Amino acid sequence: QQSYVVGGYPSMSRKDPAYQAFQLANTAFGGQFASRINLNLREDKGYTYGVRSMMISFRDGGMFMVTAPVETPSTRPSLDEILKEMSDIRGPRPLSDTELADSRNRLIMGFPQQFQTFGGVAGGLGTILLNDLPLDDWQTFSDRVEGLTAARVAEVIDRTIDPARMVWVIVGDWAVIAEDLKALDLGEIEVVDQGTS
Repeated sequence: QQSYVVGGYPSMSRKDPAYQAFQLANTAFGGQFASRINLNLREDKGYTYGVRSMMISFRDGGMFMVTAPVETPSTRPSLDEILKEMSDIRGPRPLSDTELADSRNRLIMGFPQQFQTFGGVAGGLGTILLNDLPLDDWQTFSDRVEGLTAARVAEVIDRTIDPARMVWVIVGDWAVIAEDLKALDLGEIEVVDQGTS
């Protein structure tokens, strides 16, 4: 039995100048299998088959999100660990040079994959046009990612990864997880009971 955990809040648009720096930071934080939160919750703790973070961005706004299907008894400790990782990356444990280099390489080396099909090329063109991105966005991608400094990435992390802003939606067995969630002091809790089918 599982709880499906989703957390997030409004964040940057696709055309935000900080978008690429966020992508670099998020690759290390929660955007790949070897990310901090996945290594913690899946590989170390065994709470989930996978946890991810992402930025869902549109022309005029977006949303930062973390998603994790976790074993029901692990609902509270999973939230604890996600919030801890969000706090740590903002100060106590910033991204290391190795994490930054690995994320940079993954973004640059993975970039051409979107052009493997006609649909991928069309989708990429659509992203450029719909979001008012520069027409040379593809040509300058690698140089922009290479040029991101640790200080710039840290600045964007401070702006976009904020545990205090998280709004959580948890689908699970309320009878089992209620007391644990109340003890977390996440703010007001609204229970939507869908009953049984």
